[in-house]
Amino acid sequence: MPNPATLYCVKKGGTLEIHHDDQKGQVNYCHLPDGTVMEEWALFRRDNPKPVQ
Repeated sequence: MPNPATLYCVKKGGTLEIHHDDQKGQVNYCHLPDGTVMEEWALFRRDNPKPVQ
């Protein structure tokens, strides 16, 4: 199953940059067409907040 945050980055026209961190493991950054760079899950959560119940 594809990573939804990765798919969202690509859907927004972004490209991925993969970083390997000794403490965090793999971290993926999304480079958006406007120059914004965000961790892919931070971008996904920002634009797709959980509905309040």
